[in-house]
Amino acid sequence: MIVDWSDGIVETTDAGGIEARAVAATLVCVARVGLSKTTLDDIAREAGCGRATLYRYFGSRSALVDLAVRTELLAVGERIRARVARAATLADALTGLLVDAAREYEGHATLQSLLELERGAVLPFVTFRGQDRLLELAADVFAPDLERFLPGPDRTARARRCASWTSRIAVTYLLARDRPVDLTDEASARTLVEHFVLPAFAPAPTLG
Repeated sequence: MIVDWSDGIVETTDAGGIEARAVAATLVCVARVGLSKTTLDDIAREAGCGRATLYRYFGSRSALVDLAVRTELLAVGERIRARVARAATLADALTGLLVDAAREYEGHATLQSLLELERGAVLPFVTFRGQDRLLELAADVFAPDLERFLPGPDRTARARRCASWTSRIAVTYLLARDRPVDLTDEASARTLVEHFVLPAFAPAPTLG
């Protein structure tokens, strides 16, 4: 337990709970006013703690924002993974991944608010190095449940590529202003999977 005297506040802080409170508060503040206008003071007030507490635990606003993004991505990924884990075929798994990702995207209040208020703030997380980190995270989350559909000694590497490629498709289509495919629609997502994903990962034919 830490006693925080910052900003005139006398507070006993639970180390186990401050991270969750700070992450939740960050998402609320960003949804309310955008990323650039969200200050560490705003987050501290929303979290019910002192600013010094946030500095002590996270070091900076940018570090806390990065943690909030990663934590939320993992939470969303786990919700999507539940459907991937139940799938009977690779097509079902990848279709479910795209559909649930699209529905999470459409229904995520903080992300949608940020896209409306400050679209440029999203780009560092989904382009260049940011996208590389996002796709690596997607591979970590989804690949273990895809391995069973990809037999062979290289199934782990193939499952990671499959998860990464499918996630790249999701990001590309969802961020497009004029979307050619509605990924929230099961039939449309399945058609995309069958044409642009499965051919690359289907078992190679046996030569007689």
